[in-house]
Amino acid sequence: MISQYLIVAGYTFKIFFENSDNTFYRNKWLEDIKKYYGNFIPDLKPKKIDYSIRFVERKTYPIIKKSEKGKKYINYFIDSDHRKATTFYIISIAQFELILMDIVCKLFQNDGGFFIHTSAVYARDGAFLFTGKSHSGKSTIINLLNPAFTPFVDDIGIIRKKNNSYYLYQTPHHEKGDSINKNSSGFLIKKIFFLKKSNINEIKKITSKNEIIQKLTFQVIVYFIQNKFSIKHLLEFIAVFDTYYLLSFNTNREELLQFINKFIILY
Repeated sequence: MISQYLIVAGYTFKIFFENSDNTFYRNKWLEDIKKYYGNFIPDLKPKKIDYSIRFVERKTYPIIKKSEKGKKYINYFIDSDHRKATTFYIISIAQFELILMDIVCKLFQNDGGFFIHTSAVYARDGAFLFTGKSHSGKSTIINLLNPAFTPFVDDIGIIRKKNNSYYLYQTPHHEKGDSINKNSSGFLIKKIFFLKKSNINEIKKITSKNEIIQKLTFQVIVYFIQNKFSIKHLLEFIAVFDTYYLLSFNTNREELLQFINKFIILY
């Protein structure tokens, strides 16, 4: 049996690939893990395992029939209560990503984590987040700031509490054209900006916790039922993190870069 490790949101997964009569699917998965998640594979063997996922061959596929318009379902993984899950060689990459996210949600329950709609750049040893309503410019602003500021997230980010501080991680999802080089790194969150497209560049600090709650609640993503802790974890985050700003910005790259550079250096 062959095994591989992945680190997602600071959690270590051990992936087992059991022997199979049909080696095509097993070998394909070994290749795909390296192809799609190579930057999430650690250089050294981890000492601690947070969750294990076992790939096995399935001879039959029991179908769950639903009376609702004749729908039929085939389960693609089995989760246990002992930090172990089993899945099958026949599943797709998209389904494997859902398995990872489902397990991350489960691990969040004790770690104060949640998913958030955001974009972000890396600068000054930390993450600067840009969020807001649909079409507020989350992707636009990181494209304008690139390459002076390195894009880190462009759709969905993971916020997780570690050692009484909050860090931003990338998901292993394939999204927005895969223009960002994804990996397992996490960066301390420095500032969060709520975006507003404008003809001018302007920043105003937001101090009202009620306003922050209203704005951020709509950006939290609840993937699965067990992730009902998301809002609770968001409120805990808001209670201790207080560097929020309203950023009005225009699309003049040079003006925006000068403005953001000055703000980050001074504040």
